[in-house]
Amino acid sequence: MAVHYGTRQDAAEETVRDIEAAGGAAFMVKAELGTPGGVEALYEALDAALIERTGGKEFDILVNNAAFGPRGTIEDVTEDVFDKVMDVNVKAPFFLIQKALPRLPRRRPDHQYLLRGYADRFSRYDRVQPVEGRLEHADVNAG
Repeated sequence: MAVHYGTRQDAAEETVRDIEAAGGAAFMVKAELGTPGGVEALYEALDAALIERTGGKEFDILVNNAAFGPRGTIEDVTEDVFDKVMDVNVKAPFFLIQKALPRLPRRRPDHQYLLRGYADRFSRYDRVQPVEGRLEHADVNAG
């Protein structure tokens, strides 16, 4: 299992330890989502780690769970903060899914691409159901 983190390496290390203590295998992947090149950096690191461990780039499940929510009230939100919310909570999950599609195996067509992510406060990516490589359904809702 790949455990992604942007800034909280300590939390990622703890998650890896918990997975390994439960009998699983895990490794960390660092990339700052919501920044230019962040999604590409994540997949470069993930691909390298997967090739080293499995010989290929395929993986079975993508969980979008990165989120950014500002502290304070709506009156405190600047345009820069709003842009960061959109970049992390909407744009990054979209492109994470897009770049995951060629890496997901096509063994179970009925389950292969139901991906769910949750972004706290401002937006939520409910479901994405690609059909034959195209994006069939995506909901982005106020959270």
